[in-house]
Amino acid sequence: TVTGGHGQGAAGRRNLALECRQLAGFVEYQWPKPGSEDAQPKVSYVAGYEPWGWVIGSGVYVDDV
Repeated sequence: TVTGGHGQGAAGRRNLALECRQLAGFVEYQWPKPGSEDAQPKVSYVAGYEPWGWVIGSGVYVDDV
């Protein structure tokens, strides 16, 4: 399982990507919705694809479910 607490912005995305390159799983975090400055709860599934050095994921805002 991927852990949370990666932070926001570019640094948060970089921290998450580094962890996900070796793991796959669900991650819960806060992220602003498009057009908003307020962070909202979000759940994503991420996995690393080692041959290309990519991290691939998809997520949903909790209040949209």
